[in-house]
Amino acid sequence: MLSVAVLVRLVAVIYSKGYLAHDDHFCVIQIASNFIKTGSLRFLGDNPHRSFFYPGFHYLIFKAFNAVNIYRPEIMMFFVRLVHAFFSLFTVFFGYKLTRRIAGKDAAFAAGLLLSFYFIMPFLAVRQLIEHVTSVFLVSGIYFGHLYRTKKSNKLIFLSGLLLAIAAVVRYQSAIFFLVVLVYIFLKEDKKGAGIFALAGIIMMLMQGFLDLALFNKFLITPVNYIKFNLENATSYVTGPWYNYILLIVAAFVPPFSFYMIWGFVKSHKLSKIAFYPTAIFFIMHSAFPGKQERFIFPIIPFIIILGISGLWYWKNSPGNDFLKKKAFKWSWIFFWILNIVVLVPTTLNYSQKARIVSLLYLNKKQAVTSIIIDKTEVSPMLPYFYLTKNPEIFSVKKEENFPEVFNEIKSNHEKGKKHFIIIFTSNKLEKHLDMLKNYIPAATFKRDKLISPSLVDYILHKMNPRFNRAKVSWIYKMGID
Repeated sequence: MLSVAVLVRLVAVIYSKGYLAHDDHFCVIQIASNFIKTGSLRFLGDNPHRSFFYPGFHYLIFKAFNAVNIYRPEIMMFFVRLVHAFFSLFTVFFGYKLTRRIAGKDAAFAAGLLLSFYFIMPFLAVRQLIEHVTSVFLVSGIYFGHLYRTKKSNKLIFLSGLLLAIAAVVRYQSAIFFLVVLVYIFLKEDKKGAGIFALAGIIMMLMQGFLDLALFNKFLITPVNYIKFNLENATSYVTGPWYNYILLIVAAFVPPFSFYMIWGFVKSHKLSKIAFYPTAIFFIMHSAFPGKQERFIFPIIPFIIILGISGLWYWKNSPGNDFLKKKAFKWSWIFFWILNIVVLVPTTLNYSQKARIVSLLYLNKKQAVTSIIIDKTEVSPMLPYFYLTKNPEIFSVKKEENFPEVFNEIKSNHEKGKKHFIIIFTSNKLEKHLDMLKNYIPAATFKRDKLISPSLVDYILHKMNPRFNRAKVSWIYKMGID
């Protein structure tokens, strides 16, 4: 199973380029890249609220490539995806082992299948999204914590605490797992084990504190600012009702099978309390918090799979539970896998945010590009300038009346042989943009140079919700001045 999981993830490494959301590029890749380019220790703003621990890992990767004169972003990101793909296999490995200890071999096989081939897993495996990266540490940390309950090894409980503490540093909300497990061990296991577990957390807290001290001259400033930021911006972004994540789980695991999964998850509290309690509390706290985005519960998706399957298979094989042996459950399981495979293929091959990235890569390969105008009059996307290693002058125009001023500045510095381009982000209003440009800059000429079409998934998402999934197409035009 693990070897096949590797192959699927390698496909994602090759084809699933790009980034999912703002955070997995601009809060990781761009931060690491900017730190290399500028050498500034103030790259996270005046009130930094994110740890440099995980972006710092990418900083080291990029520095290593630069040391051997490799600067091409495509090469470096291929390696980053490859590392993440293999790292994600620890979730499959420890998830399988944890399920087997909880509910037996058959349940472990089913959970392993889901951890390997659930439609979004290969795609997430090659993303730099902290919500997914932290799940690897959480699953492995909980596994060693579960193992400690029977073997009472100091090394096991220290390793469990260390992994859960690392998860908390990568994404501060994951500290919920560390704290709940600490309380559980203290109350239900033994105080010595709780002390060793806490020691691992203190070590990571000191590491984070000294990292903040070195970068921002304040001990543990980023977690303090992170708490303040979330409290002050609880309703500033996407919000939803308390049952939002319940509906998401129901939809994501495909009814009616999703109802079986939820039922199995609830039943699993008797099988592994050290896994169930932190997962349930994490889910409840995120459900109670006003701000809600789908990725916020990515850290516990593996646990929903592990515990849901464990609860199902355990009760399925228990005497007197015949309803799970009936055709309704069997067909729900089959229907789930049919639909999952249908979605798995395009998701694994998805080049997310292709229009934004390929536009910059395309211009990066051209010679003598002096300036690039970004037409943001319709939409205003943040562009991943990590993929633009050259240094043309960039003009972002949000108001159409500013085009003449920008054109005059470009024209005043124009020399023969220099090239100027405009990137237009629009799905169906190209002619409107061209008419606007001709109206405001009548002295220039515009020649279409390249159309960057969206990936299939980006196109579908745009059609499903054009209000929140815009700018999936980019048009590159060469602007003539002579």
